[in-house]
Amino acid sequence: MRILLINPKSKALDALPIPPLGILYIAAYARENGFNDIRVIDDNRERMPRDLLEEEIRNSDILGLTGTTSQFTNACELFNIAKKYNVLTVYGGVHATFCDSPMDITVKGEGELAFLDILKGDRKLTYEYPFIKDLDTLPFPARDLIPIQEYGKRELKRFEGAYTHLMTGRGCSSKCIFCSSPNMWKYPRLMSAERVYKEMVEVYERYGFRNIHFQDDTFTLSRERVIELCNRILSSGINFRFSCQTRPDMVDRELLNKMADAGCVQVEFGVESGEPRLLKTARKGYSRNHISTAFELAKKARIKTYGFFIIGLPGETIWTWLKSIWFALKLRTNTVWTVLMPYPGTQVYEKGLVKVLDYDYSNWLYKRPIIQVGSLTPRTLTIMRNIADRICGKRTYKGARPKNES
Repeated sequence: MRILLINPKSKALDALPIPPLGILYIAAYARENGFNDIRVIDDNRERMPRDLLEEEIRNSDILGLTGTTSQFTNACELFNIAKKYNVLTVYGGVHATFCDSPMDITVKGEGELAFLDILKGDRKLTYEYPFIKDLDTLPFPARDLIPIQEYGKRELKRFEGAYTHLMTGRGCSSKCIFCSSPNMWKYPRLMSAERVYKEMVEVYERYGFRNIHFQDDTFTLSRERVIELCNRILSSGINFRFSCQTRPDMVDRELLNKMADAGCVQVEFGVESGEPRLLKTARKGYSRNHISTAFELAKKARIKTYGFFIIGLPGETIWTWLKSIWFALKLRTNTVWTVLMPYPGTQVYEKGLVKVLDYDYSNWLYKRPIIQVGSLTPRTLTIMRNIADRICGKRTYKGARPKNES
């Protein structure tokens, strides 16, 4: 059986290339269970000519597609190609979980068990399986099926040299209204420190990566796990360097110092807003004091920090936006500013908390607003984002590790 897995392209040409770990897990799980004729194409990176892509699809028995909302339009184009050659198409991922699609088979939620059943011949229109309780049982992603070294070439000043990405869990304990993770995964499941460490060693020994970004929503969700992982790294003799993202109320002085000793060079925190009312509206579950303390403790540990801010939360005004800019400047950190995107599966989308003006999913990109919040139009939100980015953007501050600007 010839299996083709494709990560469809989107319009986000300037996005940081990230290996499609979701379908690489699917490929690894299928291969572990005896299905070895697997081809993976990350068209979001390769941008393969359409005639060559059509030839790949024509020569396949099963086509597996994934992707976010902004990739859905291109996923449908690939499905239409597959229909010409009677190639069975399976669609999964976040968008597939929350939205209807024209594909032959749709997988909602986690994909490994469902896709394996499909390969074995169990064909239904929709699959939704119980979650895998022990993520340690999963094989490492099939990184050998893509040109993995090509992803880490874009310079990130936090690292010296090439880097790669790891996922060490699924789900998050937060309930943020702008994130689909709570509905997608329901509850968090984490790989053990031992499992994470083994994968780090594998990407180092097999592919030569010492620099790793942990792509988890909340890397420090289990404090004990992170400390154990840091101890394993410190005992390894390998000069790993890593970065991660987490919540400001899930770090402390001892933890950050341990992470720094083990090679952590940057921590990214979701700040979202400098207005307490909007933090409460977004259901962040922490205060501005939590945020300020986390940034200060990270700097004292000599870990570089990044703050993520969202413009356009329900209730946003020019005044709340100015308070966010002022708060960002007080934090003395590098920042990234995006405009709220009401993705399916989020409370913002399900409850209609903002006005959506454009339902062409291919335009649902962070740098192109498609919403109106109160009197703030897409054009106004774009101007607000650009001003905030220019005022607060990328800076170098005392206490940050030298030459580690993202």
